[in-house]
Amino acid sequence: MASSGKPLRILHLGSLYAPYSFGGAERVTEILAEHQAAAGHEVAVAHLVPAPQHDSVRNGVQIKPVAHRNLLWIEETGKFPAPLRVINKVCSIFNVLIASDVGAILDRFKPHVLHTHSMVELPPMVWAEARKRGIGVVHTLHDYDLLCVRAALFRNGKTCERQHAGCSVISAWKQRFQANIDVVVAVSKHVLDIHEQYGLFKGLPAERKRVILNPVAMTPPKDRGPREKTFTFGYLGSIKTEKGMDVLIEACRALEASRPETGWQLKIAGNAPGGMAPWLEKAKGLPIEFLGFQNAPDFLSSIDVLVVPSIWAEPFGLTVIESFAMGVPVICSDVGVMPDIVGRVTPDCVVPASDVNALAGRMQGVLTQGRDALPKPPAFDTVIEAVKPARILDQYMDAYHHAITMTEPGRAGKTEPDVREARIAP
Repeated sequence: MASSGKPLRILHLGSLYAPYSFGGAERVTEILAEHQAAAGHEVAVAHLVPAPQHDSVRNGVQIKPVAHRNLLWIEETGKFPAPLRVINKVCSIFNVLIASDVGAILDRFKPHVLHTHSMVELPPMVWAEARKRGIGVVHTLHDYDLLCVRAALFRNGKTCERQHAGCSVISAWKQRFQANIDVVVAVSKHVLDIHEQYGLFKGLPAERKRVILNPVAMTPPKDRGPREKTFTFGYLGSIKTEKGMDVLIEACRALEASRPETGWQLKIAGNAPGGMAPWLEKAKGLPIEFLGFQNAPDFLSSIDVLVVPSIWAEPFGLTVIESFAMGVPVICSDVGVMPDIVGRVTPDCVVPASDVNALAGRMQGVLTQGRDALPKPPAFDTVIEAVKPARILDQYMDAYHHAITMTEPGRAGKTEPDVREARIAP
């Protein structure tokens, strides 16, 4: 077994990885894997793919594709009727074929630690596959997929106050395998608290529960260069109701109706799981441009202010941190962890979730004050320092080594100090 001073063999496992649907969990996995490889560790990423593929290497990381074997490919599920999506979800969490495929990768790669990420389309039996091979298991809670079919605890336009029947059944099956997790990591204390409120990990000793912020690897340009004459708001992420897209479009309509003296536009970077047609119709007649998937640094460099109007409890709000890293201020809603982050820099840019008039008013206020009134990059330094990859990697390496000790004889007697909770300094 590797000691704390020696390089480790680390296998990351997630539902997706670049170049497939590149959401927050995938970006975080990529940053961790590539920085760990650069630090001298042997790192691989296993992830689902639509059809069998050969292993490859990407930026120093070994890529080990796993044919999805589910009824539907994850990036296309939104195109199918709800009943078929439910059947696919049930099949995916009981998919012993995928678990077996991951077991074969474990046998070939022989990692010291298996680090699992989003389990939206992966069976929880993969944790048992690692345990029976004596491999340490670290799992990061990027969202609520252990509690909710949609991984969001959000349904019919509002946050769920309890688990629905279908979610309870699926969650119970996943919880049967959580004992195989040696160390659980949450990307915010809010996420860990929610899981414990639903009964997960409550009995786990404090030293085996960590809060580690998501790493952000972006370098703001020394000179942003000339920006468009028109003041530009931006949105970056999936185009969904729970992300507040309806609220944002209606706020833009209210803003346009107020006939602001300053010209403005909204650029939206991202894709809609169910197709763009409904959103294009809703935005008709407004200065809104849908760009599709965009490289985050390039997109953020092209806008003046990012708007994050989520109406569900974002587990972390990675786009907020990425925006700050690029020196771009943020207007956000007051749900999840985002108010805590944005409120440290611009408290007046936190608005009530789902409040169209409040969002439109804040956007109008930013327009009225103008670009010169926007906070300058030094205002974001405290937040950026807390999420530097080197800092986050150190915290994960500590979690890995603790997980490895859990696979050794006498592990039940091993203890460490209380949970190391990553915080953004006040």
